[in-house]
Amino acid sequence: MTIAPLVPWPVLAVVAVATAATAVLRWRRRRAHGAVVRSTAMVALVLVIALDPAVGGGHVDARASNLDVLFMVDTTGSVAAQDYDGDQPRLVGVRADVLDIANQLAGARFAMITFDSVARLDLPWTTDYGALSASTDVMRQERTYNSLGSRLDVGLDMAESTLRRAKQADSGRRQLVFFFSDGEQTNPLEARSFRRLRGAVAGGAVFGYGTAVGGPMMRYTSAGYDFDTYIMDYQSGQPAISHIDEDNLRRVATQLGVRYRHRTAPGGLQGVVSDVAASADSNVFDPRPGARRLYWIPALGIVALALWQIVAVVGELDDVRRMTRRAA
Repeated sequence: MTIAPLVPWPVLAVVAVATAATAVLRWRRRRAHGAVVRSTAMVALVLVIALDPAVGGGHVDARASNLDVLFMVDTTGSVAAQDYDGDQPRLVGVRADVLDIANQLAGARFAMITFDSVARLDLPWTTDYGALSASTDVMRQERTYNSLGSRLDVGLDMAESTLRRAKQADSGRRQLVFFFSDGEQTNPLEARSFRRLRGAVAGGAVFGYGTAVGGPMMRYTSAGYDFDTYIMDYQSGQPAISHIDEDNLRRVATQLGVRYRHRTAPGGLQGVVSDVAASADSNVFDPRPGARRLYWIPALGIVALALWQIVAVVGELDDVRRMTRRAA
């Protein structure tokens, strides 16, 4: 049998000691001994569940691949422009596509860089899909007042160092880069070429979001989204409109040696990812020893004790009613 506590041992010990002390005090005060036994037993069974007992049995197939997948996400203010899949913010599409790719490349190792005025490694290399999903959920555009304009190469240096560290750790892995942006370049400094990554990148894609018509961008502050308030074009006095720049995005794709895809609605990525997934060295390892969780046994005990408690309470209520009738 194995034990893998769901909470730290000190917490379990404190709860156990407190429960035992309370039971002894209640017993000595000659309170209803049945109630003492039931409540103490229920807490004891909860503690058993918290230990997560298990016995060996069965097997688990462990899947892994030799892929390192780096997501580079443009989080400048224009990622909130409302021209994706109708009038949804572009960020909605970015989130959906990141998780769609990750699902199709199960077993790979993932990392995520977001960039606006600065670049951030939001997620270091991990095989934990839950961590990637959480990082994607909390991804937001940069605060409006912090913006220094859009430049597509802000995350370039961090991407290069992130890929290099992964390659040094395991030179046999293949590295993919997926780049998400609307392609706008509003900073006067010219973007550097992504060709410097080409030798390290075995595949991937550049995804473009937005439309030629464009869409307004919600303002984002330290307090969150300022709904119904948009980033303004102070020359016209009207909400600023962000437009996709597909020329810039195609240029980045050419420099990386990958394909460019315009994204206007969720789904439809199977064809983009399938070639990469098919060429990856994905393996199902020999069956590994599994474990059968036993938490359901004490859980049944808790249900039985709860039913016992309900029956006892109903009996006590009947006694009170009879005594009330006699007194009347």
